[in-house]
Amino acid sequence: MNFFLITQANIYNKLLLEPLRTSEENSYVYATCTGKKTMKVFNKMSGARESSAGDDFQLLWAARKALSLLDPATELMALNIEGPDKDETELLDPDGDKLLAVDLAEYFGGERFDTADNVVLSQLKYSTRNPGKEWTAARLCEGKDSTGRGSVIRRLADAFERYYGVYGPEAVIRKLKLKLVSNRPTSERLESALDAAQGLLYEHPSTFRTETVLEHLAEEERVEIERLYRASGLESDKFTDFLRVLDFSDCGEQSRFGQEIALVKELGRYGPGEVSAQYRALTDLIWDRMMPEAWKQKPLTKYDILPVFGCPTFERVYPAQPKFELPPYVLERKEASEFAHTVVGSAGKPICLHSSGGKGKTILVQMLEKKLPQHSVVIVFDCYGGGTYLNPADTRHTPNRAILQIANELAARTRGPLLLRFDLLPEDLLLELLKRVEIAVSLIQKLNPDALVVIVVDAADNSVYAASEKNEKSFIHDLLEQPLPRGSRLVVTCRTENKEILNLPEHESFELGGFDLSESAAHLRLYYPDATDEQVEEFHQLTNGIPRLQEYALSFRQQGLDAVLASLRPGWKTLEGFLDNCFDEAKKRSGTPEDINRICEALIALPRPIPLVYAAALAGVPPEALESFRVDIRCGVRIENETISFHDQDFEDYLRQRFSKVEDIAGRIADLLYQNRHRDRYAAYHLDTFLACTGRYQELRDLVIEEELDSTVTDPVEQQEIKLNRIRSALKIAAN
Repeated sequence: MNFFLITQANIYNKLLLEPLRTSEENSYVYATCTGKKTMKVFNKMSGARESSAGDDFQLLWAARKALSLLDPATELMALNIEGPDKDETELLDPDGDKLLAVDLAEYFGGERFDTADNVVLSQLKYSTRNPGKEWTAARLCEGKDSTGRGSVIRRLADAFERYYGVYGPEAVIRKLKLKLVSNRPTSERLESALDAAQGLLYEHPSTFRTETVLEHLAEEERVEIERLYRASGLESDKFTDFLRVLDFSDCGEQSRFGQEIALVKELGRYGPGEVSAQYRALTDLIWDRMMPEAWKQKPLTKYDILPVFGCPTFERVYPAQPKFELPPYVLERKEASEFAHTVVGSAGKPICLHSSGGKGKTILVQMLEKKLPQHSVVIVFDCYGGGTYLNPADTRHTPNRAILQIANELAARTRGPLLLRFDLLPEDLLLELLKRVEIAVSLIQKLNPDALVVIVVDAADNSVYAASEKNEKSFIHDLLEQPLPRGSRLVVTCRTENKEILNLPEHESFELGGFDLSESAAHLRLYYPDATDEQVEEFHQLTNGIPRLQEYALSFRQQGLDAVLASLRPGWKTLEGFLDNCFDEAKKRSGTPEDINRICEALIALPRPIPLVYAAALAGVPPEALESFRVDIRCGVRIENETISFHDQDFEDYLRQRFSKVEDIAGRIADLLYQNRHRDRYAAYHLDTFLACTGRYQELRDLVIEEELDSTVTDPVEQQEIKLNRIRSALKIAAN
């Protein structure tokens, strides 16, 4: 007797047969893909073999269902094996003999019956000897005696009756589905009878007695339904509701061999490589949940399935999430339609959207999807990351983060397959992205043949700058050189003065201007509906139509329109001029202008978001002074969750031009982080970077060789990342 075993050599299209025999018994052991764990020991009796095959079928079916928890399109929230959720089981069946039919429980939209939108309870039946033998009403009713006790239909009816009694008819009919899953098909007569009965009940949603249903059925259909009725043991009214939730659509399923092949293919959709290891991990997980001691565990969720792919959390699935700060009101730009027209017409070439600072490039690409053909999908990748793009720990410029983020955002939007391989080479990552773009295009163009998939890389020049600072390569260069599938477009945004560093191939160029007078009027009148035409014109001229400058000026709006206009006089028409004035005023209000300078130095030098205690310690001010700085400066800085960071890139660039070359600040940061390395995650995470850049090799060496991470970092994956970063930093110093 042979059983199927996946091997590394041919995981996609060939499953090998391997017999295992114990030395003490003349028996066979089913070998899983682990090559270690035995799943079932059985002797040569045909009944035992049939039982083992049934267990195997259940394991594979449950594994495929569990894997579907990761499908972005699914509403499946939880999955329980060998019965419903534990608390639900204890409530419904304290004696343990009424839910024997439930081999698998699927919860959609919630994790329990009372919170779920739909619940599917399945009984699984597998036959090796008679896979083609059809299920008829008579065979479904075969039990331990003439009453149908112990039959398939009686056990399904028992489960139904418990749910019906506890949760009530309305909830059960609305939510519950009772399924028979089998490799054996149903007979045409049974299918016809059930379809006719359910069709009749659908037309009569109110209570309908069994006798009335039988009267309306043809003779052959009546015989089948009457048999089910007698064997179910249910009262007349209950039986008709039982028929409403009965489902045999999963009868005639593939054999175990077919289930294995399907599972391998489904695992392969999540990325190339270690499918055999993932198969072992998934089947081991399911087998453990099939054991009696697992009955107390909570149902499986997507968080239980992620580790199958070596992924502990969904943060790794989306490793470079956008951190856009959009205004509360987004104005319609006249250039939005023109830009969308450029995107649609630029097949085969990337599009570069560029302007000087503060013109609204990020907001324009956020509006793009609404201007494209219906069902188009726009994915905007954020290279700036709320100012974190230069942080040692934020490597969003690398393919491993950027491509993974784009691919999985696209999967989530279009309900395609996630990418769950985290160790691919850059060229393999790009290939996987292209596959997913092609899948996404095919999905949306089924809804509208003109729909487009558009990937926008916002602030691409930041990505190139961050990579150059770390002597690395930005992902954007390879992406720009790679032709995309038909039906997709690539857009990059940057500042006009930085276009050259992108090394753009042949492309379409679109330069974004500032607001015209009517747009400035609309912006001002969002806050001052009664603003006169003269006030609007002055507001427009003083800001030169620059949206960011208008936003800064409107930070004075609580003091009235006169204060907004006064903040712009006598004629600061540039961002730089406006911010110069804000800093001069802040220093006057502070009374200690040197504090303002030291705070700005700390904000530029420390990795963001910065804990308030670190910014204050480095600047030599009390933490309360940071809040005063935010209020006095009025724009460009935000404080939330005990951290401080920049509100926008324009403000960051202004500070960087003035405070980026501060002597000895890296050494002071290294001292500060070293003192606190055992106290919090921030210090532990960033310490190696500042020890390396200040050449403190001995301390870095001791950190790598002699010190262990303590309770400040509890996530094992994050611990490993910090250790590797420290080793790389030490090797970098040693090499120099």
